[in-house]
Amino acid sequence: MRNNKLSATSKGLALDNNFRGAARKFVLLLILVALGWYLSGAYAPRINDFPAYYEAGRVVLEGRPGDLYSKLSVVFTNLPALSLLFTPLALFEYDTAWHILWWSSIASFVATLLLLAVSVRTRKPSDGASAFLPALIFLAYAPIMHRCLVLGQTTPLAVMLLAICVFLLLRGHNIGAGLALGALCALKIPPLLLLGVFAARRRWATVATAVAVLILTVSASWLWLGTEGMSQYAERVFGANTRGGLAAFNNQSLDGLWMRTFSDAGLTNWTPSPRPYATTIATSLSLLVIAIGVLLTGWKFFFSAPAIGRGASDTNTVELEVGLGAALMVLVLPVTWTHYFLLLSVPFALLPIWWQRNNLPGIRLATGVLLTGVLLTTWPHVHENSYYAARETLGSLRLILAGRTVGALLLLGLCMAGMILWNKTGTAKPSDRASAD
Repeated sequence: MRNNKLSATSKGLALDNNFRGAARKFVLLLILVALGWYLSGAYAPRINDFPAYYEAGRVVLEGRPGDLYSKLSVVFTNLPALSLLFTPLALFEYDTAWHILWWSSIASFVATLLLLAVSVRTRKPSDGASAFLPALIFLAYAPIMHRCLVLGQTTPLAVMLLAICVFLLLRGHNIGAGLALGALCALKIPPLLLLGVFAARRRWATVATAVAVLILTVSASWLWLGTEGMSQYAERVFGANTRGGLAAFNNQSLDGLWMRTFSDAGLTNWTPSPRPYATTIATSLSLLVIAIGVLLTGWKFFFSAPAIGRGASDTNTVELEVGLGAALMVLVLPVTWTHYFLLLSVPFALLPIWWQRNNLPGIRLATGVLLTGVLLTTWPHVHENSYYAARETLGSLRLILAGRTVGALLLLGLCMAGMILWNKTGTAKPSDRASAD
């Protein structure tokens, strides 16, 4: 009789677990449907950033690669060799090419979600619900994804490459991770800072592979366009930043924050303006504080790490390293466009599982800080340029625009705290900690 009761209880628990699992999947399905409807609002072709890619493909098809940086209606800011990626799009009419990129971006977004879910299950294979919170955190970045779609940007592809890099690192595939990281750095400039974090953590195989991909891409561009073409590229991408700062609403770097605070430069003016002394001092002090903070909190974290070559595998702190690199990449460069904040979705989604997996103290406080950072970096919704042009002198708006930057600072602070706690609890017996799951 007792055995029958236990059997019935076990079945009840199993059914309950199955119901909870089904309920989670149903909730995620409803969210995905709602997000699909929301993102479909960006399906109509627009003239924002996409013409730069489309026209780059056109000049290559027409045998005029020398016009990449001189005669396009919209500035092309990628390496010359990457224009070959957009050549297939130029075979179609503009509207069709837009829709191809739109669907490719949606596919990248979904693929990133799946990669993160599998990565989380790798970390906590015994917990079937472990992927639920990371999935919700990642999907919270739909407003930034919407911004990418409206602009016709390639950032969703960049985020997928970052997720692939993390996915492979967690499996000890260091060379493959380096290939993904190299492609990411060739596509976007900010992830170069992630190379620095991995180098400090002595992930030599991954870093060397990524650098090799970059050298190959730059060399191919140089051989193709020569010194003149590369000079035009350097001027377009790097030269403008030496002549001033941008207070534009979509520049979410620390420099952009201080430009909006101490200058009256317009929120829709993308011509660099002279930096007031207050902006220069505030930016310099901010970067100095960040550098000192990372150095003090990460000294032992970085310099006690073993060298990680091709055959070596140290996956214990991958999420923390990616979080640190992602926070730095959106904060320290002079220009960080709003759509780059989609890159933060990967570390924000993975850090809660990393923190819990390693039994680090302060999980509730860390989760609160993390969710606050997610809210700040994903909201408010980005409006059209005309909205900001009509409110350029509104002090409260210029202040609100600092929200994403503050959210990135919270991620940075969380990573610093993570390094300190890892130094105290994670370095003594990493093998024991890794086998605890």
